[in-house]
Amino acid sequence: EADSPELSRAAISYREGDFEKVVEEADDALEDHPDHPLALYLKGVALWRLGRLDAALDALRRSRDLDPEYPGISGLLGTVLLEKARQMSGEDSAAARSLIEDAVGALERQLEREPGDVAVMTNLALAYEQLDRADDAIGVLERILTVDPAQHAVRLRLAQLYTDTGKPEAALEHFRRLDLRQEDVALSLYNAAIELYNSNEMDALANLMTWATGAAPEQPLFHRLLGRAYLAQGKTDQAVAELQKFLELAPPDDPDRETEAALVEALQQGSD
Repeated sequence: EADSPELSRAAISYREGDFEKVVEEADDALEDHPDHPLALYLKGVALWRLGRLDAALDALRRSRDLDPEYPGISGLLGTVLLEKARQMSGEDSAAARSLIEDAVGALERQLEREPGDVAVMTNLALAYEQLDRADDAIGVLERILTVDPAQHAVRLRLAQLYTDTGKPEAALEHFRRLDLRQEDVALSLYNAAIELYNSNEMDALANLMTWATGAAPEQPLFHRLLGRAYLAQGKTDQAVAELQKFLELAPPDDPDRETEAALVEALQQGSD
């Protein structure tokens, strides 16, 4: 069965990227062997690549049910389920959530078989986030870094998630290992700092911005936030110094210059 001419042709067509032909040839194989897991798998993959997600899910589910141990089947099924959930998220959020929950189950099963599969872990972390399971997502992302510590996007997302879940010190540990000269890192750090400021977590903000102003002293907004944190802590002299640094670095048309200049003047007059 596995070596039938139809399946052999389907495999060749798959390697050539002719996915319409893969579907045709897999269907030919299924006429003689309707419960052939490999034929269903090839058909499912081809339908997915063609964007026909409902039909792909039907074929992949059948393949998985017939041979749950087939290499990669649970991971692929989870991936397609997530894609289908994204497609329908604006139409039926409850149905989309159900698909994501199914995807989590499939991806967890795949990860049991292949514990070091970074692609599966990445999709699983994404699914956890979509289900508001931030701690589970953090656990999986940390696991990715044990396999590949150089994953920039993963480390950045961890820093964001730790900030969102009220763990600024853990966030700082990851920010420290990122390059603040990269725009996405600087923006993420700034957003994390604003979140701490709005939550009145001034000690955590001061720790974060003390590191940031040392790692990227040319960034005016980091000095402004550190100045504000110092001010909230009652450290007037340090606040003035950081706010003056902001004024030195900020462009002339910065909308916050006037406010911060007035604040610095008031602070200096109050200390006289």
